[in-house]
Amino acid sequence: TELDWRESLQVLATASHYWPLDAVDGIQELWDQIGNRPDIVEGMVNKGIFLNGDNGGTFLHFGSYQNSCISDPTLCGPEGITFSFFWKNHEVESRFAVASGGKVISNGFSVYTNPLGGYVEFYTRGNNHRWKAKIPVPGPYWTHILFSWKKTDGLNVYINGTFSANDVTGSVSDSYGDPHPDLVIGTGNNRDYGHYVTGAFDEFVIWERALSPEEILLYYNAAIGRGSWFTGKYFLGDCELTQSTPMVSGLIKTVDRVMEHMVTNLEPSPHSSITLGGTSVVADYSMVRIPQNFNFPHYRFPTQGKNYISVPGEAFTVQCQTSIVGLFYHSMHSYYKEISPMKTKINEAADFMDHKIQVASNLISLKVEPSPALSLNLSGAPLIKIVLTHVLTKEQQDRIQNESNRVFLYCAFLNYSSNEAVWSNEGCVRSEGNMTYSVCLCNHLTNFAILMQVVPLKLSTVHKVALSTIGYVGCSISIFCLAITLVTFAVLSSVSTIRNQRYHIHANLSFAILVAEMLLLISARFDPDTLPCKIMAVLLHFFFLSAFAWMLVEGLHLYSMVVKVFGSENSKHIYYYGIGWGCPLLICVVSITSALDSYGKVDNCWLSLKNGAIWAFVAPALFVIVVNIGILISVTRIISRISGENYKVHGDANAVKLTAKAVAVLLPILGISWIFGVLAVNTNSLPFLYIFAIFNSLQGFFVFLFHCLLNSEVRAAFKHKTKVWSLTSSSIRNINVKPFNSDIMNGNKEDVTPTKMNTWEKSTNSANRIDLSAV
Repeated sequence: TELDWRESLQVLATASHYWPLDAVDGIQELWDQIGNRPDIVEGMVNKGIFLNGDNGGTFLHFGSYQNSCISDPTLCGPEGITFSFFWKNHEVESRFAVASGGKVISNGFSVYTNPLGGYVEFYTRGNNHRWKAKIPVPGPYWTHILFSWKKTDGLNVYINGTFSANDVTGSVSDSYGDPHPDLVIGTGNNRDYGHYVTGAFDEFVIWERALSPEEILLYYNAAIGRGSWFTGKYFLGDCELTQSTPMVSGLIKTVDRVMEHMVTNLEPSPHSSITLGGTSVVADYSMVRIPQNFNFPHYRFPTQGKNYISVPGEAFTVQCQTSIVGLFYHSMHSYYKEISPMKTKINEAADFMDHKIQVASNLISLKVEPSPALSLNLSGAPLIKIVLTHVLTKEQQDRIQNESNRVFLYCAFLNYSSNEAVWSNEGCVRSEGNMTYSVCLCNHLTNFAILMQVVPLKLSTVHKVALSTIGYVGCSISIFCLAITLVTFAVLSSVSTIRNQRYHIHANLSFAILVAEMLLLISARFDPDTLPCKIMAVLLHFFFLSAFAWMLVEGLHLYSMVVKVFGSENSKHIYYYGIGWGCPLLICVVSITSALDSYGKVDNCWLSLKNGAIWAFVAPALFVIVVNIGILISVTRIISRISGENYKVHGDANAVKLTAKAVAVLLPILGISWIFGVLAVNTNSLPFLYIFAIFNSLQGFFVFLFHCLLNSEVRAAFKHKTKVWSLTSSSIRNINVKPFNSDIMNGNKEDVTPTKMNTWEKSTNSANRIDLSAV
């Protein structure tokens, strides 16, 4: 039942040591005391288990457990101790470690056979006391043996989950061999390893407590795969594992092991394989047992769907029976939400240690025994192919779609060779894919998943300092120039040419940019997420929106003058002020009402990027840029047409220059330079970052340059005003008001009387004569 399944897993989870005894390649530094090359055996323990061999005889050495309850029952507390393992005396084609010897022995216990039968003994050296129970000798089939010892209950032995024998009181014994602290299976405890018998052991588990009969039966049924617990409806959240990643990793390993035990109970016919498969809430699963010398060209699990593992046929060993266990977990990946790069064996991820890793796909597992023959080189063949689609939350999708982030995807697996499961990508490479799926090639089999690490792109310190310096210097220059521009317009406001609507728009735009840039410089002094910073963010939002709104007004006014001549200035005055100040105010009120917490959360006291509040600025700004680009194109076409006609009639070679100058004059007031801010989305667009920093910070300077300093109407008004001042002070002089030599209106030179019509007067479209000083 579901309850039994959960309880059996909880029994195994309380074990202090677990050795699955699945041999992998040996490591030289683990050679044993007599010089034999050992195999390190996978298990939840500190490299303390050897598989030693000499002339075909092997035994298991679990390392030293001196001063431990494991090797000396005298040190066990009142909870006692329990040992569990599978044992058989003969197997023709064993995939497990073959062990040999007369006894399974340690400082305080032994399991052994002799011609009279099998025995389990416990011995406490402190009082020379021994408990002994006789058991049936295991035959050629796997036999589960579990024995527990407790001071109050003595020795109890269970065979295949059922009580077999016990010794409650024990007896006094004066001699019990040398007191070596090593835990050894398959030979004597005298370290000369001189006596062998054929045998094999598997799934060695130790609990540092005595299990109850109910727990013993639960574990045994789960270990041999009895019942239909795996195919039943099961939900991981009921197992109290919701926040424990190590427990989830242990559960994955346990399910894998139990399934491997189940497949060993399948007996195929000599000429065909046997397959069991199905699905549950936990996982889709498949178990296959292939007979010896059976030609198996290819294996894929699952057989259908976008997620699968594929094993090429040439990798299979046909000389012996082959067992295959596949598991495709449905929801295990959701428990690995944040993985520290430093707790993985992924070197590439460690380069960004401050950014957590997340599992971005389902977990898929495949085990084949004997292991398939795969290429050691990831560029060779054959290799395992894993295809996994990415399973991402809405937040993860937003992060990978953000072009200011860089996404790293790793093909990884859970490595259980240490005390805890560790994600590693050793022996795997991501060969192809995109943000929706990945294809991996690996030279080993285990459980796999796609890991994702999102790293924000950052500028180097040199570029940060350079861009910051450009911004501060440019803004300071702009503020100074805009202040002069406003003072100039105020002083000359009595002159009729400066009193018109065009210069009112210029003045409002200059004021909005001036205040916005002053606030921008001041905001750097405030700490994020404080009340002053929040107030500053609101003001920045309003005045930058106002600047864009007045840029839109500049574009609309230019369109009405050049492209469509309609309405009087007075009729448009109220609309312009409504667009320039009213619309930004409305947008800010709506934004503040709905997302006040998003203001002042980041450096420079600006809008937060996380919850979309930044679009309250970006969307209107993009709208203004798009509209003004359209207006600029329309105006440029008309100027080009008029200039072309002027060239045909009068041969004026300055027509092209005139068009270029017109565009240059229009760019600062239309805000087209902000398009570089859209293009400067990441460090790959570094040139755009510098262009944007220069043009944006100097926008006020260009407004002053083209629409104040070099503007013929302003210069003429200033000369007129100077003349009035001179007359007022009774210093009357004749002042010739001449146009500036760079006057883009007509290109006239100083002291030269034009002998022909200017560019705009020569146009056949003279009804719509255009004065570019108006812009």
